Amino acid sequence: MATRSVNIPTLVIALLALVCSVLSLVVAFSRTTAATSNGDEPSSPVTQTTSAEEPAQTASSTFATPTDTGGVNPQANYTLSYEDKELHIPQNVQVDVDEPRVNVQNGYDFQYTYRGFQINNAAAVARSSNATPEDCADAIQTSPLTQPIAPSEQLVLCIQTSSDDASEQGVSQKLARISIKSINKEEVVTALVTAWNVPT
Repeated sequence: MATRSVNIPTLVIALLALVCSVLSLVVAFSRTTAATSNGDEPSSPVTQTTSAEEPAQTASSTFATPTDTGGVNPQANYTLSYEDKELHIPQNVQVDVDEPRVNVQNGYDFQYTYRGFQINNAAAVARSSNATPEDCADAIQTSPLTQPIAPSEQLVLCIQTSSDDASEQGVSQKLARISIKSINKEEVVTALVTAWNVPT
């Protein structure tokens, strides 16, 4: 009976391939086990916690407090003093509405700073561009300004001037409507002012 011969080189190659496959599986399993035992997990993105937004700053305590609005009377008999007087108001100046004049040192009714118009006397935002003195007086009584207001085009303000300052200047106290027409790139405000005499 004939004996089948074995191809030795082919057998060796097959055994080597099997050993390499087994070694590859062992190495892969070892790496997986090591990663699990070390607790390695994909890192999650860090979320930065931001603090709550700070409240907006209020007006500086160095600003004057607006005059009490008790002296404003919507039923008074106002008479026209001047109409549509054009004023050009740069920043960092004071304005007297009684005359009217820009860049005065004393007896001014409001000042224009980087915070806006700081009005020293009783004032309000008008409800209409054609507000009458009665409308202005009513707005001052019911919705007075208590903080600086930033000027903007088409903004209309009502101001009642100080009776004491007017008396010192030898003029009548005024109730004025200030209509802002434009603001140029240098922040100069152009406004039209109409004022009525406040009856004594």
